[in-house]
Amino acid sequence: MNNKTAGNRKSLRIKESNKRKTRQVEGVKRLPRFPKVKSSGKVVRIFWEDGKTEYWGEEDTIEAADKVAKEMQLELRAIFYVKEEISKTITKLEGDLQSFDIPSEVICNAIHNGYFNTLSKMIELDKVLAARKYSSPGT
Repeated sequence: MNNKTAGNRKSLRIKESNKRKTRQVEGVKRLPRFPKVKSSGKVVRIFWEDGKTEYWGEEDTIEAADKVAKEMQLELRAIFYVKEEISKTITKLEGDLQSFDIPSEVICNAIHNGYFNTLSKMIELDKVLAARKYSSPGT
Protein backbone atom coordinates (compact mmCIF):
# COMPACT_ATOMS: atom_id res chain seq x y z
CA MET A 1 0.00 0.00 0.00
CA ASN A 2 1.44 3.37 -0.94
CA ASN A 3 1.49 6.42 1.35
CA LYS A 4 -1.26 8.17 -0.61
CA THR A 5 -3.70 5.28 -0.10
CA ALA A 6 -2.83 5.04 3.59
CA GLY A 7 -3.34 8.79 3.95
CA ASN A 8 -6.75 8.59 2.24
CA ARG A 9 -7.86 5.78 4.54
CA LYS A 10 -6.68 7.72 7.60
CA SER A 11 -8.56 10.77 6.34
CA LEU A 12 -11.74 8.70 5.87
CA ARG A 13 -11.39 7.25 9.39
CA ILE A 14 -11.05 10.76 10.85
CA LYS A 15 -14.11 11.97 8.90
CA GLU A 16 -16.15 8.98 10.13
CA SER A 17 -14.98 9.59 13.69
CA ASN A 18 -16.00 13.24 13.44
CA LYS A 19 -19.43 12.23 12.07
CA ARG A 20 -19.95 9.91 15.04
CA LYS A 21 -18.95 12.66 17.48
CA THR A 22 -21.38 15.06 15.80
CA ARG A 23 -24.21 12.52 16.01
CA GLN A 24 -23.44 11.81 19.67
CA VAL A 25 -23.83 15.47 20.66
CA GLU A 26 -26.71 16.26 18.30
CA GLY A 27 -29.23 16.71 21.13
CA VAL A 28 -26.85 18.71 23.29
CA LYS A 29 -27.36 22.47 23.29
CA ARG A 30 -24.22 24.54 22.88
CA LEU A 31 -23.50 28.22 22.86
CA PRO A 32 -22.21 29.68 19.59
CA ARG A 33 -18.42 29.72 19.07
CA PHE A 34 -18.48 33.45 18.41
CA PRO A 35 -18.10 36.17 19.39
CA LYS A 36 -14.85 35.60 21.25
CA VAL A 37 -13.73 38.13 23.82
CA LYS A 38 -10.09 38.18 24.84
CA SER A 39 -7.89 40.29 26.99
CA SER A 40 -4.35 41.24 26.16
CA GLY A 41 -2.82 42.85 29.16
CA LYS A 42 -5.41 45.37 30.36
CA VAL A 43 -7.08 45.69 26.94
CA VAL A 44 -10.31 43.83 26.07
CA ARG A 45 -11.20 43.06 22.44
CA ILE A 46 -14.15 41.36 20.78
CA PHE A 47 -13.48 39.01 17.85
CA TRP A 48 -16.51 38.59 15.58
CA GLU A 49 -17.28 35.62 13.36
CA ASP A 50 -16.68 37.66 10.18
CA GLY A 51 -13.06 38.22 11.25
CA LYS A 52 -13.52 41.79 12.46
CA THR A 53 -11.96 42.83 15.75
CA GLU A 54 -13.47 45.46 18.00
CA TYR A 55 -11.62 47.31 20.74
CA TRP A 56 -13.94 47.26 23.75
CA GLY A 57 -11.89 49.07 26.35
CA GLU A 58 -9.21 48.90 28.96
CA GLU A 59 -9.41 47.82 32.60
CA ASP A 60 -7.34 48.92 35.58
CA THR A 61 -5.65 45.54 36.02
CA ILE A 62 -4.86 42.47 33.94
CA GLU A 63 -7.01 40.38 36.30
CA ALA A 64 -9.96 42.72 35.83
CA ALA A 65 -9.53 42.58 32.03
CA ASP A 66 -9.48 38.76 32.15
CA LYS A 67 -12.64 38.70 34.27
CA VAL A 68 -14.46 41.19 32.03
CA ALA A 69 -13.48 39.23 28.90
CA LYS A 70 -14.80 35.93 30.31
CA GLU A 71 -18.07 37.46 31.53
CA MET A 72 -18.58 39.40 28.32
CA GLN A 73 -17.93 36.39 26.11
CA LEU A 74 -20.46 34.31 28.02
CA GLU A 75 -23.08 37.05 27.87
CA LEU A 76 -22.55 37.81 24.15
CA ARG A 77 -22.70 34.13 23.24
CA ALA A 78 -25.88 33.73 25.30
CA ILE A 79 -27.42 36.69 23.45
CA PHE A 80 -26.48 35.19 20.08
CA TYR A 81 -27.87 31.82 21.18
CA VAL A 82 -31.21 33.39 22.09
CA LYS A 83 -31.27 35.30 18.79
CA GLU A 84 -30.63 32.10 16.80
CA GLU A 85 -33.24 30.12 18.75
CA ILE A 86 -35.87 32.85 18.30
CA SER A 87 -35.16 32.89 14.55
CA LYS A 88 -35.54 29.11 14.37
CA THR A 89 -38.79 29.29 16.33
CA ILE A 90 -40.23 31.96 14.03
CA THR A 91 -39.32 29.85 11.00
CA LYS A 92 -40.93 26.79 12.58
CA LEU A 93 -44.08 28.76 13.45
CA GLU A 94 -44.28 29.97 9.86
CA GLY A 95 -44.07 26.39 8.60
CA ASP A 96 -46.64 25.19 11.13
CA LEU A 97 -49.10 27.90 10.08
CA GLN A 98 -48.52 27.13 6.39
CA SER A 99 -49.49 23.52 7.09
CA PHE A 100 -52.95 24.83 8.08
CA ASP A 101 -53.28 26.42 4.63
CA ILE A 102 -53.25 29.89 6.12
CA PRO A 103 -52.45 32.56 3.50
CA SER A 104 -48.95 33.99 3.74
CA GLU A 105 -50.18 37.56 4.40
CA VAL A 106 -52.17 36.27 7.41
CA ILE A 107 -49.11 34.34 8.63
CA CYS A 108 -46.92 37.44 8.31
CA ASN A 109 -49.49 39.51 10.19
CA ALA A 110 -49.82 36.89 12.95
CA ILE A 111 -46.06 36.61 13.41
CA HIS A 112 -45.67 40.40 13.32
CA ASN A 113 -48.41 40.95 15.92
CA GLY A 114 -47.09 38.13 18.08
CA TYR A 115 -43.61 39.61 17.93
CA PHE A 116 -44.78 43.08 18.96
CA ASN A 117 -46.90 41.64 21.76
CA THR A 118 -43.82 39.85 23.04
CA LEU A 119 -41.71 42.96 22.51
CA SER A 120 -43.96 45.00 24.79
CA LYS A 121 -43.50 42.35 27.50
CA MET A 122 -39.73 42.54 26.98
CA ILE A 123 -39.83 46.32 27.38
CA GLU A 124 -41.67 45.85 30.70
CA LEU A 125 -39.02 43.34 31.77
CA ASP A 126 -36.31 45.80 30.76
CA LYS A 127 -37.85 48.44 33.02
CA VAL A 128 -37.87 46.01 35.94
CA LEU A 129 -34.24 45.05 35.33
CA ALA A 130 -33.20 48.69 35.02
CA ALA A 131 -34.97 49.53 38.28
CA ARG A 132 -33.13 46.69 40.03
CA LYS A 133 -29.80 47.71 38.53
CA TYR A 134 -30.04 51.33 39.58
CA SER A 135 -31.65 50.89 42.99
CA SER A 136 -29.18 50.96 45.82
CA PRO A 137 -28.94 47.90 48.10
CA GLY A 138 -31.04 48.05 51.22
CA THR A 139 -33.60 50.53 49.89
